[in-house]
Amino acid sequence: MNYSKQRIVIRILFAVIAVVVSMTTGYLLFPEQHAYLPKDGQAQLRSDTGRWEVLPAYQSGDGLVAHRPLTYIAGKGTIEHFRDWRSEFKRECFGTEQDVVNGKKIRFYQGWTWSVTECRNRHFMVTNASNKVYELTDDGKRLVVTDKLPEPGVPSSIACTPSQDLAVTLLPSVDKIGHKTHSGAKLVRIAIADGTVTLIAEMPRAPDLMDTNSTCSVLHGSLAVPIGVQVVVTPGAEGFLIADQSTASFYSVSADGNKISDVSGKMGLWIADPISEKLYFVLMKP
Repeated sequence: MNYSKQRIVIRILFAVIAVVVSMTTGYLLFPEQHAYLPKDGQAQLRSDTGRWEVLPAYQSGDGLVAHRPLTYIAGKGTIEHFRDWRSEFKRECFGTEQDVVNGKKIRFYQGWTWSVTECRNRHFMVTNASNKVYELTDDGKRLVVTDKLPEPGVPSSIACTPSQDLAVTLLPSVDKIGHKTHSGAKLVRIAIADGTVTLIAEMPRAPDLMDTNSTCSVLHGSLAVPIGVQVVVTPGAEGFLIADQSTASFYSVSADGNKISDVSGKMGLWIADPISEKLYFVLMKP
């Protein structure tokens, strides 16, 4: 066997090993640009204030190679906070669908959502594949702020309040037996100092939650949550704005949670800005 053929054989062997390792551990042997990064990712995403993004897990090679989620920090590149993502997250809830990102054919996990916020110059994250609220550090460490969320205990979004605590929304739930809506989406406040969780309010329930959404129950024994539904919170000086996809409604919630108003019918346009994590209402002139 000549030298060129030997090189081909060795490269094939390493490629096979890489696929096997990736399928069994979720790690890649060879560094590779994450498919979700723009082609000139760092140049396009860099900012003076810094920016964090969670780059979702995905599959390539017709589903043969699994790519772990990464955290992208402008000016620093990607950091691994979830090497153990296969055991840390409940991937069983999410099917995959093919897409093309940056010229690459990938399979992304349908309905798997992520939310990140900055508070007290620290960064926090939630995902609907876990019942935990995480703190992520720029050196790759991961801490659990709390895993004691009210049932069903599956978060949807996270934001920083004016008092520098965390506001987290929880997905609505249905009973596994009977499939009736069990609870509406919930809003909780979490103290960063000690992880204390306080229920602020529960949104109105959607009667047809099971009929219009696929659900998953692996994160809670007796309840199931809708997959692909998001409940987004934007804190303000006098309370919170909630965009609840399960009821297709917008709610204004007072700071103490005693007053919940459906503001969906107002004459205007709601605009969600994922960069600033704010929800804007633009009044429309007649």
